Amino acid sequence: AGAASVVVSATPTGNHGNLYGGGSAFSQKGYNASASVGSTYASVAGRTYSLRGGGNAELASGATGSATADVRGHIEVQCTDVDIREVYGAGYANGANTSATADSVSVVVDGDEAMSVQGGGSAHSGGMADVFGHAAVEIKNCSNLYGYFFGGGEAYNGGAARAGSASVTVRDSAYPVSTQFGSYVAGATFAGGNAQGAGADASISGTVSVAMSDCVGGGNIYGSGDAGSGGNARVLDSRVALRNVSNTMYDDVWFSSVLYAGGETDDVAASPVEPNSVSVSIEASWVEQLAGGVLVG
Repeated sequence: AGAASVVVSATPTGNHGNLYGGGSAFSQKGYNASASVGSTYASVAGRTYSLRGGGNAELASGATGSATADVRGHIEVQCTDVDIREVYGAGYANGANTSATADSVSVVVDGDEAMSVQGGGSAHSGGMADVFGHAAVEIKNCSNLYGYFFGGGEAYNGGAARAGSASVTVRDSAYPVSTQFGSYVAGATFAGGNAQGAGADASISGTVSVAMSDCVGGGNIYGSGDAGSGGNARVLDSRVALRNVSNTMYDDVWFSSVLYAGGETDDVAASPVEPNSVSVSIEASWVEQLAGGVLVG
């Protein structure tokens, strides 16, 4: 009923593995499993594969029961001087009648490298990993942000990883450019969530924001979510602010940020992302392309 705390402060000789701040509920056959907690705090340093602030709820193949690993209060995640692959703010729910929700989430990544950071939960195949209140992501002092960064959650194939509101703040960090499969690539930051597949819902009922300051590169920036194949990543209102975001050179080519303030979708009609309103503020920054609306296709 109270707080659960996971603190791994030692620097590993290899990699820390998969760390969870909350409980783990696994249901077989027709049984019901529960591993809910009041609140969680999770902290890690050094090289780490994955850190999740919430719990883990799953059904075995063919199971008809339920699994619940909710965090009834706040989730706090702290990553310090990490080289980390994945940071998830809230819980993971996989299967119908699974729940790994949270009241609110705060994620802080303070140096040095990160591939993927999201504020919300992860839901698959009918699971629910909602954040009922605010999901906040703060990234600072990172020299290598090279993947995908979401303020909200991720939902696939009928899962729901919604949030009340979300924010991503990035400062004093760099988005380096590299080459993959013959193309130039850089990190991408989304204010909202990621919904892929029919019935997937990573929508945010309130305001989302991206605030980036004193950064190098910036990569692609989206003021809403990313939706495809029938998913829903719609947000209510979007706020994007860039200050002192410089360009960066790679392979003797200069690269600047690209901003789509309305989000990204493969089909606006089937996979909505567009906000009710959009606000963009740019100060002393390099931006190669700016669209106030949605990137489609």
